[in-house]
Amino acid sequence: MLKLYLFIKIRRYKTLSKALKYLKENEEEAVSLGFFKGIDNKIVLPNYRTVSDFFNKKLDKETIEELNSIIETFTPEPPKVTKSSKADKRKKAREVTRLVKDLVYPLIKIRQHHNTSFTTRDFLDVLVHVAYTHDFAHNGAETFMEQNNAEDSPSSHVMLYHFKKFKSMEDVKVMFKEVFDTIFNFGKKNYSLLRRRQADIAYDIDRLIKLGVEI
Repeated sequence: MLKLYLFIKIRRYKTLSKALKYLKENEEEAVSLGFFKGIDNKIVLPNYRTVSDFFNKKLDKETIEELNSIIETFTPEPPKVTKSSKADKRKKAREVTRLVKDLVYPLIKIRQHHNTSFTTRDFLDVLVHVAYTHDFAHNGAETFMEQNNAEDSPSSHVMLYHFKKFKSMEDVKVMFKEVFDTIFNFGKKNYSLLRRRQADIAYDIDRLIKLGVEI
């Protein structure tokens, strides 16, 4: 039972039932902890109540302290994320986002009348937010408005109305290719790793032909 206690704590199981279920499905590990197989060749484990009573009633404070010292040896504390490191990550994320926007936004053309209330950048800012949060257009547009205090940002209905103006998938493919080429060329120019790296690529010619890609 002491080995079981160590096993649960070292593996960081949040519930006893999950630990027992795992051992039932992984008999070799259960045997290594001292449990045995019955006459039906199935692992014999104590039930939930038996284990719980042992941990809560029969383990004295001194024993628990000794066990916890063993646990600390095998499970060192992960480094704490400080506020400054979180701030640094947010700063880097903003910088990368700003760079991508500067590179990509000019390549995306959305048909609009001269008197429209929103710019292409307004639409794309919301679209990026929707993609980043894995949300739907309607809810994503609302959360963007709330998080950015942007009362005049495009609603989902306005966004979808303008996105429907693309006449065909071919228009989207052309823009996608321009975006990909721009990002790739920028990366190759500014990051030496991409200039040195080589990779073997396998592709489905029939699939590319169906998609209309010239080979």
